[in-house]
Amino acid sequence: PPPVRHRRCCIGSTGTLTCYSEVQARGQEYLLRLNDGARDEKLVSYELLNENPAEPLRVIISSQALYFFRDSPPDPQSLSERIDLNDLQECRASSSKTIHSLSPAIPSFYIVMSLVEPPNTTSDGRRSNTKLKCSKEEKAIKVAQLINYAKNLHEEEKRIVRTLRLQQDTIW
Repeated sequence: PPPVRHRRCCIGSTGTLTCYSEVQARGQEYLLRLNDGARDEKLVSYELLNENPAEPLRVIISSQALYFFRDSPPDPQSLSERIDLNDLQECRASSSKTIHSLSPAIPSFYIVMSLVEPPNTTSDGRRSNTKLKCSKEEKAIKVAQLINYAKNLHEEEKRIVRTLRLQQDTIW
């Protein structure tokens, strides 16, 4: 018989067993599809940033990268943007008000990511900002916190000294 539910995301971002979530299980499947089944990249979260049907935006936050896409399920060709966590400096939630002459100010919510551009011929390692619109303030704050958590997790994993035995015993 066909499976009743998606595969469980067995290891959470903290290395513990998480409660089953249909959305996060789907995010785990999408992550494995995008990274060619590499199991060393852990799912932190799968979130819908913008719920507007005209321009939906989703993000998969992993321990190594951020994957932004509009169509679900994603494939490597349909990615809007992939940001390696090595290039991410910081992420924060932001808001601004759009003022129209006849109506009251309408707030807009964003996540703003500061990226370090690698030094090359056109840039000298300066920072650039990427701004993505969210549908709600709570969503912008939550996603910014998750991205910063993933960045800290990534930095911590880079500093772990792995012996041959530790590499064999590690399940992720």
